[in-house]
Amino acid sequence: MEIDTILGKIEENKLRWILLQYVSLEGTIHTVHVNAIQFNRESFERGYSIIDPSEFGNGKEITIVPEPTTYSLLPWAEGIGRFICYEKDNYSTDNRNILNKCSDLLEKEEFIPYVGASLDFMLLENLNFSEMDRSFSFTADSIEANNPNSPQPYSINDKNSLNASAPEDKSEAIRLQITDSLEQFFNVTVEKHYHAKGIAKNCIVLGHRKPLNMADNVITSKYACKNIAILNNKICSFMPKILKDVQGNTLRITISLFKKDTNIFAKNQEILEYFISGLIDHIKSVFAFTNPTVNSYKRIKFDKISFNIQERNKNAFINLPTFYQDREVRLELNFPDTSANPYNAIAAVLLAGFDGIKRKKRHMSFNKGKIEVNKEPEIPNTLNSAIEELINDNNYLKPVFSKEYLEYYVEYKSQEIKNSLNDINNSDYKMYLKL
Repeated sequence: MEIDTILGKIEENKLRWILLQYVSLEGTIHTVHVNAIQFNRESFERGYSIIDPSEFGNGKEITIVPEPTTYSLLPWAEGIGRFICYEKDNYSTDNRNILNKCSDLLEKEEFIPYVGASLDFMLLENLNFSEMDRSFSFTADSIEANNPNSPQPYSINDKNSLNASAPEDKSEAIRLQITDSLEQFFNVTVEKHYHAKGIAKNCIVLGHRKPLNMADNVITSKYACKNIAILNNKICSFMPKILKDVQGNTLRITISLFKKDTNIFAKNQEILEYFISGLIDHIKSVFAFTNPTVNSYKRIKFDKISFNIQERNKNAFINLPTFYQDREVRLELNFPDTSANPYNAIAAVLLAGFDGIKRKKRHMSFNKGKIEVNKEPEIPNTLNSAIEELINDNNYLKPVFSKEYLEYYVEYKSQEIKNSLNDINNSDYKMYLKL
């Protein structure tokens, strides 16, 4: 959308405030409200000075600039517009710029990546904490759960929860609000949504886009889910692992590579095998971005996630595509979780796969349904091990990730590790429930 068109719509809709949203290093949205009267063409050039919201900002000022293509109205607040912004002065540490540089790198080699994503989340009625000197208690209430003291005729359990229908699916109406808002206000295409496996579990599947658009859409979807949940007196959480006996929240990432109008994964199986082999080589350091929290590894542990490559299996670590429609051939990654910053997670995955293509090193083959893997890596079982791998294995990232960004990231995550204990505990809920 052209800037003049946007300014015309702001005036036409008589907007009062413009929300400028910036995604910090850890993948959290931070917002500044700007009076719409003062918003003009220069706003897209000079930007706005704010205090760096990241933990490593130390009170310094940064300049954020609204990205015109992300303009939208808020469905839950009349007279409010919204932009996602990028950092103007220190472009090397800006999330959007990192992913944009990644796409440019691949496109210079005539590879055009497209990315899809599906997000799991939980919708809960109530969360209660009780903290004492030496212990704490935590309860998560869901209207879908069967209460032994007050049995319901339409309760849900693991066996009947996946693709459940109303009235068992008590989140259907809220998901419809979320998906309608995403499509009508935020220009986010939702391919489908459904009740996922587990009490209070939900999933929305986003249509494929270029990497930067998809990362914006993931951030926007989380933003919409949480706000619409609050309007319905619910609590929405993207925390990777909330309860031990309920499957954790996955961020499934699907990838296809095109050359001009041809899906290379469909036409050149070697490229697909090289891409997967690059992931195999760098999977431990990739985990530092795709599974970036201490709580992420409680999902790995309790959901028994391990490395495997399978065909047509949505639970596989890497799900190989079925070759039936060329344009629809996509590689599906089921190991990332919803605490990931989508900008650096998607960039890390693409760069690892691209490194495999460049080196032409093959660790697996796929022929007529038979999958052979000659190198099976052990995946990290703690965030600490993933960060150590990132320190030792990051050359494949350096064409895109600046030294400053990687150092900040390692320092931030190292501090997070120090603040955490070795179980699903009070620090997890305080730190990650808002994700």
